[in-house]
Amino acid sequence: MNTRQKSMLFIRPLCFIILMYIPVLAGEPDFISATALKETFIINEVSGPPDTSSDALVSYIDYRTINSRAKSMRQTTVDDAAPYIDNIAFFLVQPRIECPVNGLEKGKNYTIFIDFVRYRGKRIPFDGTLKIFIKDAYGNEQLIGTVDSSIFYSDKIFSAEIPFNLSYSGSFAIIIHEYSMKTGNWGIWDIIVTSKRFDEIGEIKSETTPQLKDSGTKIFD
Repeated sequence: MNTRQKSMLFIRPLCFIILMYIPVLAGEPDFISATALKETFIINEVSGPPDTSSDALVSYIDYRTINSRAKSMRQTTVDDAAPYIDNIAFFLVQPRIECPVNGLEKGKNYTIFIDFVRYRGKRIPFDGTLKIFIKDAYGNEQLIGTVDSSIFYSDKIFSAEIPFNLSYSGSFAIIIHEYSMKTGNWGIWDIIVTSKRFDEIGEIKSETTPQLKDSGTKIFD
């Protein structure tokens, strides 16, 4: 048996193994294989019509613009907080947004953290209220938190435990509903869902400059 024949005997089984795996890899969505054991889900962009549309759910504004507006009211905008910093917030322009969360590890307890746009300085009276709900894969909803305008001047990031009966499957939706006479005052830097303690996440660098919107939801170890 010559060298070429020996090489073919080695290559054929190898090709067979590769072909066996190609259909599996091609048919499986990327996020399933990439996030099956992930523990942290970050939302910094809301799916919906673009913010230039009259039907937009949110409007994206960078730190410089937010702080310029705040200064006109004798305020200073608090920085976009770690662990994820891109200096772009989304402001609610419709009274209700829904953010799907998928691909988390099943059977774990999760906490939601919301980094609202906050301010220092003169306090502006505002009578609006936000209610935060979790909706499971079957459509069941549960209220997990209510915040009023005092969050604008708080030193703490909002947090709440997600009921295990709604999150155990690893998929659910976050619903934020605003109750106010006029929308546009509530800004959010990002929403974080994690099974870790907040101080365990570690800083995550943005993949974009502050002038650009980011690429939506992200999942991290």
